[in-house]
Amino acid sequence: MIRVRDVHMHFGDVKVLRGVSFDVQRGETLCILGGSGGGKSTLLNVMIGALRATDGEVVIDGQSTRGMKERQFDDVRRKFGVMFQGGALLNSMSIADNVALPIGYHTKLDADTIETMVKMKLYQVDLLHAADRRPSAISGGMQKRAAVARALALDPKILFYDEPSAGLDPIATTRIDELINKLKTTMRMTNVVVTHVMESVQRIADHIIMLDKGAGHPRRDAR
Repeated sequence: MIRVRDVHMHFGDVKVLRGVSFDVQRGETLCILGGSGGGKSTLLNVMIGALRATDGEVVIDGQSTRGMKERQFDDVRRKFGVMFQGGALLNSMSIADNVALPIGYHTKLDADTIETMVKMKLYQVDLLHAADRRPSAISGGMQKRAAVARALALDPKILFYDEPSAGLDPIATTRIDELINKLKTTMRMTNVVVTHVMESVQRIADHIIMLDKGAGHPRRDAR
């Protein structure tokens, strides 16, 4: 599903990524580990197209993104969803409306169909009861699950997670890990997770990438 080949990322004279290479197979969970400032979020942003690599290649579901124009990359983005570290939910909207936003933007479906899809996504993350609440009115763990529901809105093949357990207590962290595993099992979802929580890695990872000063060291059989 994902192939990363010899990816470099430089910001001026600062070399953040130095020749990172790895593969992620369909239905696997890859965890990206490393120290603070080690390039984890930069690598994630390169994979989702928020940053363009200085050199190297990222292939998503058979499509090379090297040299792609922004409009072409939009088609690739339909294949994946992203759960950002802070959730990035709009507090002026209900949880249901947050989930509906990408569906309404990217499709021409009628309101009733969108409402049905939103209910399905919220059911998948056990948040149907909170559909009409604002993000500020629910717990941090619920906000993270709402962000997963929004990432699932367009039925992607791949989910990217940026520190999904950040700021959560152990119980909420475990629930997020269980959700990641459930999506992998029930939907054969391919997951890429940036995390520093080793307990989560032990629960969810099929293999890992350890970034050390911008260089990637793949390890399989992470469990």
